[in-house]
Amino acid sequence: MATPELSIALTGEMATLVCDAVESGDYPTHLDVVQQALEEWKSNRDQHLAYLRKAWNEAIASESVTVDVDEMFDRLRAKHGLPPRLVES
Repeated sequence: MATPELSIALTGEMATLVCDAVESGDYPTHLDVVQQALEEWKSNRDQHLAYLRKAWNEAIASESVTVDVDEMFDRLRAKHGLPPRLVES
């Protein structure tokens, strides 16, 4: 399978970070900066998902944890600045 070529737009701040990393000699090319960032992102994401799966499986296995789903989502909405859920009347 051929590797697709992508064109992306970065914010000014992100573009500056990429350019600075190359100009400082930390990376040979802009592509190398972006590739390493994506590899680190994927690794962090994989670790986070593994942690969540493990926690979920432990909670299910323990059968002692109860969760109020509405309360959980209300807390997540508040944490992330989302509007409260609509309550059916």
